[in-house]
Amino acid sequence: MVLGMLGAGPSARACGPELSLDTSLYYDFGVSPSELSWLEDADALEGIERKENHPWSMRMALARARLWEPILRYRAVSGGDGVEIPLTSGRWRWGRVTHPQSGSTYDVVHWHDIDDGSYTLYFRRGTPWLCQLAYEN
Repeated sequence: MVLGMLGAGPSARACGPELSLDTSLYYDFGVSPSELSWLEDADALEGIERKENHPWSMRMALARARLWEPILRYRAVSGGDGVEIPLTSGRWRWGRVTHPQSGSTYDVVHWHDIDDGSYTLYFRRGTPWLCQLAYEN
C-alpha cells in the first residue's frame, strides 16, 4: 500500500497552491516543529509494523523510505530489531496543520534532525496523497 502512495499524485489544485519546495511549517503555517507530537524511531517502526494499513503508519513508512537516502542512512545504527535511528540523532514529529490564508489542512510527518537535515512531508487531509516533501532549515 505504501508504494501506491508513491505513484501518480494529486493535481496541484488538489494539494493547494501554498505548497512549494520552500514551504516551512514555521513561516508558512505558523507552527514550530517542536509543537508537534514526537516519537523515537524505534516506536515509529513498531507502530508501522503493528498497524501497517493504518493511514498514519503508511505515512510514517513513506516518510522513512523517502528520507532514507538524503539523511536517515547517515543517522542509522544497528538496533535490537534491525536498523534504527537513535533519539540523539533526531526524532519524528507528526500532526495536522492548517494554512492561515487558504484554510487547506494537511497531515504532516516531520523529521526533526539534530543538524540541518530536517524535512516535512505534507499529506492532503483525508487522502493518501503526499503533496510535498520540503526541506526545513
